[in-house]
Amino acid sequence: MKKISYVTLIIFIICIIKIIFYIYNSFNTKRIESISNSYIIPSKEYSIDFKKLKSINPDVIGYIEIEEIDTRYLVVKGNNNSYYLNHNLEKEYSNSGWIFMDYRNNMSDKNIIIYGHNMKDGSMFGKLRTLLYKRGSGIINLYLEDGKHEYKIFSTYISDYEDYYLSTSFNSDIDFTNYLSVITGRSNYDYGFSFDSNDYILTLSTCYKNTDKRVVIHAYKVL
Repeated sequence: MKKISYVTLIIFIICIIKIIFYIYNSFNTKRIESISNSYIIPSKEYSIDFKKLKSINPDVIGYIEIEEIDTRYLVVKGNNNSYYLNHNLEKEYSNSGWIFMDYRNNMSDKNIIIYGHNMKDGSMFGKLRTLLYKRGSGIINLYLEDGKHEYKIFSTYISDYEDYYLSTSFNSDIDFTNYLSVITGRSNYDYGFSFDSNDYILTLSTCYKNTDKRVVIHAYKVL
């Protein structure tokens, strides 16, 4: 009987520690957001002090805004795709990680890929799954040092984890249009997108619930 009590007590303590860590992690994420947002001035088009932000973290590369799901974050880019899975903007260890661009990406690539965790409190890409079906404007804004880049959603779906949808560059225009055909055909909804080899796209990826699947959002560049 005592053994059972000890086991129950240990489980209880572990649960309390996890809850405390979760609350701290959520609070710390909001604190960092507040600090970073102080260098971003809202207007018709954001005024972003990249010089100041890079003094916080030189990996800062941009700022993403998905207004219809109230998601706005600085975007970082490391030298691999694992570091920012468990490190925040201040490079502290964090289960929330941060929003980050694929380390393979160059700004001239046909497909820019951005990742983020699907957090239960809705932070990071926790609200991304609500875009799985047609809703709102479908506009995603990505602010880089050279200005604003506007994208419009054309494909949304749940995928097994794979390398294919994470392709960043292509050997030919034919390869690229074939890729666009495949990812458009996967969509939950027909957005009426007519693509060609001159398009540039943005791909957002996050986990789907507690599975190995991914929520995938593709958007084409309109500006």
